[in-house]
Amino acid sequence: MKYWSSGEVEFCVGDDFRRAMNLLEEKINLLLASKSYTNEIDQLEVIYVIVKGGGFERINFKPKSKILDLKVVIDYEKFFNSSPSVQIFILLQGLIKILENFAIKANLKYFDIFKFKEDLIKIL
Repeated sequence: MKYWSSGEVEFCVGDDFRRAMNLLEEKINLLLASKSYTNEIDQLEVIYVIVKGGGFERINFKPKSKILDLKVVIDYEKFFNSSPSVQIFILLQGLIKILENFAIKANLKYFDIFKFKEDLIKIL
């Protein structure tokens, strides 16, 4: 599985988000290169939404192409007022939350979300 991320963010958190997103992307891809958590998803595409008005989360799974496309809403005020290390953790929490919801709703038989979550927390 390969992880890719981007964002729809307010200008004033753009640089902080970019740094957090890049570090998280690097760590997650290193983890995914060494371990397999599912054979049902080849690509995990995540857009983080950090705007004052909030937004709507979205889950779009394309089983034929094995792409899981997520839109993760992050609390703007919480992100803006946090230190860089906490900002990374906030992004990670948002990702884990939506992945857990997806795994339950989609009833994926071969996605070890709990091991993935455990390993994600360990790498940070």
